[in-house]
Amino acid sequence: PLPEFDELGRPAWLYGETVHRHCVRAGYYEEGTFAEHYGDRECLVEIGCWGPVVNCNIASRGAINHVGGCMNVGGPCIGCTMPGFPDKFAPFYKAPPGSTVSSTATRVVGSFIRPLRRISQRDRSRTVQWDRSGAVPPGWGAGPDHTFVDRLAEVIYNRVRKSDTAAKHLP
Repeated sequence: PLPEFDELGRPAWLYGETVHRHCVRAGYYEEGTFAEHYGDRECLVEIGCWGPVVNCNIASRGAINHVGGCMNVGGPCIGCTMPGFPDKFAPFYKAPPGSTVSSTATRVVGSFIRPLRRISQRDRSRTVQWDRSGAVPPGWGAGPDHTFVDRLAEVIYNRVRKSDTAAKHLP
């Protein structure tokens, strides 16, 4: 049987998803954290990455021997797999049109997501036994103390987790 094709007649397994969807830096985009300089580890959209609109699986497949893909090695996607390349993607290394709007929106959302993740991360970096005893055993770093916000978030989380509504949605 023939493979599935995208709307341009290209193999869907190669061009069915955007570069951004499998990008190793997409988590930074989700949290609204963007690179300011080449070589930074954050999302590269604001310094010229076209990954959110380019269809290609290079970020997950790699370029040579499963290694590479522009973002995996520190460079922004310049859209080289798209039919409009290079004309519609020039000038290279300049923020794409519309990226300011999407970047601003993700910064706002990310300003809420980042602290919530940090609270969960701090709590999940401790065992129940450590919480009960109030001490971390020798050989482990002390780790961050639980703040009032951490304890409040844990109470709310446990109530939601143990509620009937949450239990109904379990598989």
